Amino acid sequence: MRLLIVLLGLAVAYGQKPVVWSGGVVNAASYATGGPTGVGVTPGSLVSIFGANLALATESASGFPLPTALAGSSVSVNGIPAPLLYVSPAQINLQLPSQTTYPLPFTGLQVVVSTPAGASEPAPVDVSETFGIFTADGEGCGQAAALNVASNGALSVNSSESPASPGDFISVFGTGIGGFLNPPPDGSPALTDPLSPALSGAVAIFDLAQPPEGTPLILNVSWVGRAPGFAGVDQVNVRIPDTIREGCAVPLAIIAGGGSSQPATISIHDGGGPCVDPPIAGFGELTWERVVTSGTGLGGESETFTAAFPASPGKQAPPSILVQEGGNLANVNRYFGPSCPMPGYRNLEAGKLTIQGPEFGPMEAAPSLVEDQRVYRAVLPNGTIRPGSFSVTAGAGSNVGPFESNVRIGSGINVTSSFPPGTNISSRQPLVMNWTGGDPDTWVTMRVVRHIKTRDNYSSVQVRTSSGTAILGTVGGNPGFLPGGPGPVDSEIILVVTPDPDQVPAISASGLALGGRHLWKYTYRFGGLTIQ
Repeated sequence: MRLLIVLLGLAVAYGQKPVVWSGGVVNAASYATGGPTGVGVTPGSLVSIFGANLALATESASGFPLPTALAGSSVSVNGIPAPLLYVSPAQINLQLPSQTTYPLPFTGLQVVVSTPAGASEPAPVDVSETFGIFTADGEGCGQAAALNVASNGALSVNSSESPASPGDFISVFGTGIGGFLNPPPDGSPALTDPLSPALSGAVAIFDLAQPPEGTPLILNVSWVGRAPGFAGVDQVNVRIPDTIREGCAVPLAIIAGGGSSQPATISIHDGGGPCVDPPIAGFGELTWERVVTSGTGLGGESETFTAAFPASPGKQAPPSILVQEGGNLANVNRYFGPSCPMPGYRNLEAGKLTIQGPEFGPMEAAPSLVEDQRVYRAVLPNGTIRPGSFSVTAGAGSNVGPFESNVRIGSGINVTSSFPPGTNISSRQPLVMNWTGGDPDTWVTMRVVRHIKTRDNYSSVQVRTSSGTAILGTVGGNPGFLPGGPGPVDSEIILVVTPDPDQVPAISASGLALGGRHLWKYTYRFGGLTIQ
């Protein structure tokens, strides 16, 4: 009877064609999707396929070169057989054939899984160079798979019991970088002689902060390339900054090829020994904002009040809202990659928040979730945010004590320059924006934002509102074009009116070790633009 049941089970398995889940082709380290709406996967990198009936049994490759068939299963990418590391009924790990690199398509790869029962429907996959960090538990989030490299050359696995010291190096392992010197054949390990360095560089971002709002600690990595002894695995060597905050879960992301990895964590403690997390510090930010949008499907006006109380180990107060007066601010990029929960990073609970202003309120700003973090928000009728005195009162919450804060909101501006949808902005000529009105002691920040697949690129300038004009010298040479992809990407101009930093009221409450600030802003967005 048992033999009959086994035979019937095999017959059922052989009769079911493999199925690749929608969005089921992902970076094998970060599990970031390679589907049409994802950031894409990189030719030559390791990817995972999730689905059903992908194999009749579980089997791993036993050596190099990696086979193109395991347990009766094979995978083709645009008809090219893929080297396989592991197969099971629900998951396959493989190396995406590097022959799909040139010509580089941004869409159009077709992944097909074949078993004795037949072939799956082709799974469409986007292509882009996006790095993913392997993690210690293989789940895509948490402790990075990294080695400490001490000043004497000694190696150890980075962990809470064996942290890195500031000034030392770590080697971070992942996959997703594209283009190497001396690349090994697909399915074969990289060599130590000769090494296979990447043809492009990478940078490391510590502690999550990113521009334009954040002040990131960004370092160029010392070496990036194929990890010797592995197929499809990349190695990034990074020097730990001398000024990095210590702790058992310091976030680290690697940016390579124009995309960001997921944030993983590393352990840092000066002088070695078990790591110690610094105290969690909180900061509060109350913001009244009126937004006027044109050139997009979401055109119109909106007015909101938002309050957030972020806290994290060793958190520092954010910088002043003013960067510098006049002149072009440096081009910065904000990267969008997979997200991961970070230990100790959370938004504090501040109890009931009541807001009031000229001829409205009192009304409650209700708690809501934004990217899985608590914020307090109230949508206000148009015309609510205008010159006058506004107040916020907080009851005692579980994390933040009671407080009351008042702010006097200034005037908005009347933008007189016209940038209708479809306007082409020259990347080689100054960009001029004019307006009337506003308070003389406030500031206008003008940003040109290019939305480039996995990142936004910002060029900015700040001037006194009383000047009535902001001039951005140039918006860069061809930054709106994707390599290999003809034509510019969507861009927009954003004007933000804010008070002088000296006139921003501070917030003080128990639970907010760093205090807080009470802001207001008028934002004017002109979308549907292009840069050439």
